[in-house]
Amino acid sequence: MTPVSLDSDFTGTPGQRAAACLAFAARARARADQLERTAQTLIDRAAVAHRAAEDASARVTGSYPAARRQLLNVSLGDTP
Repeated sequence: MTPVSLDSDFTGTPGQRAAACLAFAARARARADQLERTAQTLIDRAAVAHRAAEDASARVTGSYPAARRQLLNVSLGDTP
């Protein structure tokens, strides 16, 4: 990405300055979208790890609410 100067010393017509602002805003929005997707991926991975930890805990303690939840997830089409 080429940095865009939005300082008052930017030379160009008002239209060129406006175009530079719009280009900057478009890049900022694209980056925000990318960060949102990354964050959602991390949240999804954390949820999978949390379920795996709960399942392991259920096996150790002998309680099986995790097994019931797994059946529910399968019936709803989620990955166990």
